[in-house]
Amino acid sequence: GSVGHVEVFQMGSVRTPIIGRPRPLSGDRRAHHRYTVNCEEPANPQTHRDAPLEAPSSPTQRSGVAWAALVTAVLATVLVWVSVVVTPWAMRRAVSASEYGSVYTFPVVTLGMVLVLDILALVLGLVAMRRPTGKALAGAAIGIAATGIVGVLIYVVGTGTIMPRFA
Repeated sequence: GSVGHVEVFQMGSVRTPIIGRPRPLSGDRRAHHRYTVNCEEPANPQTHRDAPLEAPSSPTQRSGVAWAALVTAVLATVLVWVSVVVTPWAMRRAVSASEYGSVYTFPVVTLGMVLVLDILALVLGLVAMRRPTGKALAGAAIGIAATGIVGVLIYVVGTGTIMPRFA
């Protein structure tokens, strides 16, 4: 047949056994016929028994900040790779035109933009971690952004340490 009764409860551990017969419910503990499981339900559902049910917003709408953080972090990573590929060409062009003052213009501008994007992604990721949804996206954004910030700082310190020796 059919299922006569189902109880949904939050388990404290994966090892909690769910063996045994369901206990009968009294009339006041039965769910309203239009009731659905919703993580945003009120603390006391008895007071909202006759309230119309609303469809929960989709997870992507609720985790918009997490998505923004991840997209910003990925955009910063793509910009790093564009900088790595284009910087040698930009430097050769500046040297061939005898514009030695602008040799570092492109890498400084692009890495500055990367640093700003990574810091923005890090802040957005930390904000998203405080929200109920999108924690995995926010964690990924924080990891990518933090790695990008460290990478830019290592590049700047390394370049500043090595390049004066060749001048």
